[in-house]
Amino acid sequence: MKNHEIKNKEFLENLYWKQKLSFNQIAKKLGISERTIRYWTRKHGIKSRPKLGKTKTKYNVSRKQLFDLYVNKKLTLSQTAEKLGIKHHSTVAEMMTRYGIKTRSISEVKTRHERKPFSGDLIEKAYMFGLRTGDLACYKNFHRIIVNVSTTHPALVDTFKNLFAKYSHVYVYNYKDKRKIKELHAQCPLHSSFEFLIEKLQKIPKWILENNNYFFSFLAGYADAEGSYDIYENNDNTINFHFRVASNDKIILQQTLSKLKSLNFSCGFYLHAKKGQKATYGTYKKNVYALRIFRKQDVLRLVRILKKFSKHEEKVKRMKLILELKNETKWSEVKDKVINLRNEILNSRLKQDI
Repeated sequence: MKNHEIKNKEFLENLYWKQKLSFNQIAKKLGISERTIRYWTRKHGIKSRPKLGKTKTKYNVSRKQLFDLYVNKKLTLSQTAEKLGIKHHSTVAEMMTRYGIKTRSISEVKTRHERKPFSGDLIEKAYMFGLRTGDLACYKNFHRIIVNVSTTHPALVDTFKNLFAKYSHVYVYNYKDKRKIKELHAQCPLHSSFEFLIEKLQKIPKWILENNNYFFSFLAGYADAEGSYDIYENNDNTINFHFRVASNDKIILQQTLSKLKSLNFSCGFYLHAKKGQKATYGTYKKNVYALRIFRKQDVLRLVRILKKFSKHEEKVKRMKLILELKNETKWSEVKDKVINLRNEILNSRLKQDI
C-alpha cells in the first residue's frame, strides 16, 4: 500500500461505506494495523456505520463504565476489553465510537510518562548548552525532543539523570557500539520546550558570555563532558594542579579562552591531535584542540567556581580533592590519596570483554 492511499478520504470512505468493509477487513486488505485505519477514519471525520442490533445488545456496558476504564484509569483498549470480559478490543473500540468516546492518538498511547516543560532557569539552560556541546546528542521526533548519551562512565549517566529526570523518564540500557565496546546508553524524551537543545552550538551565545554565572555554568557543563581536573607530580617532588578541556570545537574553545583571560586566568590553547592521528579506539576524524590552565592558584580559583555548577560526581570528587590538597606541597605525602581516587574512578567504568 502506498502511504497516500490511506491519507485519501474518498479512498477510505469508499472501502468503509460503499464496500461495507469493517475496520478489520480494511486493515487486512491494505496490510496495515486496524489502529491505523481507525486513526485515519477519525482524522478524516468519516462517520461510523450504524451498528447491528447484535453488537449493541451482546454486551451490557454503559458509557460511564467505558469512560472510567479508558479515560479516567487510562487502560488500553485490550485492558478495557479484559476488564469487561469482552473477547476483542475492536468491540470496545466500536462501543466507544457509538458512545462518542475518542480513542487516544498513537503519540498519546506511546507517552507513558509525563513530560514537563523546561523551567526557564538560565543557569540550568547554560549548563545544558555546555553538556550538549560536549557529549549529548539531541533530535526531534514528532512533538518530542529526544536527548541521549552513550558512555563507559556510569557517572555521566548519573549526571544525565540528575539533569533530566525531573522533566521526564530516563531510560538506561547496555549495548555494544560498532567497535564492540560496551557502553551505557541513556535516553530521555523531553517536552517540546527543550527544542533549544536540538541544534548543536557553533559558538557560545552572547547572553552566556556577558554573564559570569551563566558562563561558568556553561563551562561546568562543557567540562563535565570534555574536561579533566588533574593532580600531578612535578620533577622536584612537589604537586601541581591542571585543568583541561579538549574537543574539536575550536571557536567555542577560543571564546572560552578569551573570556577566562578577561577574568585574569592564565590559560593556554593548542592543537592536541591532528585529523587522521591514531587514538585508543580508532582515528581522529577532526583536529582536536585543548584549553589548559597550569598555574596552581588559577586552577584553585576555577575549581572553587565550577564545583558549584558541576553535576558530574567524578569531576566533583576530583575538584574536592584538589581543594583538600591546596596547602600540600610534597607529592610523596598526597600520592596515595590521588592514586586511590584515580583507581576508584577507573574501577567504576564498564568492564570490557578481554
